Amino acid sequence: MAGRRRHDPCEAHRRDGQPCGAHAIPGGTVCEAHGGGAPQVKIAARHRELQFALFDAVETWRETGDFEDLCKIAPAQRALAEYEAKLKLLAELRRSLAEKARHDAAAAVRVT
Repeated sequence: MAGRRRHDPCEAHRRDGQPCGAHAIPGGTVCEAHGGGAPQVKIAARHRELQFALFDAVETWRETGDFEDLCKIAPAQRALAEYEAKLKLLAELRRSLAEKARHDAAAAVRVT
């Protein structure tokens, strides 16, 4: 299987140089304590998990040629597409908020 799994170790190191030893967050490369709890890391890890799920579904079908395995591809594609649509909306909202903040800052400068 190509993707990272739930029990992969954290790739970060402790202050003494030793490996962390904790489990990485699902889809991620680090544990919660080493940045896996950050919202942007969780978002990227979930996206990666969905990409791996689609990849695994396609590879399984290619190996088996089984109709039931073929039927697992469409839900994986749909889940990934829905998540990517949410990511696109999130990016648009962030741009909109940044534009509003710039506008508000410019208005505040004009007032003073």
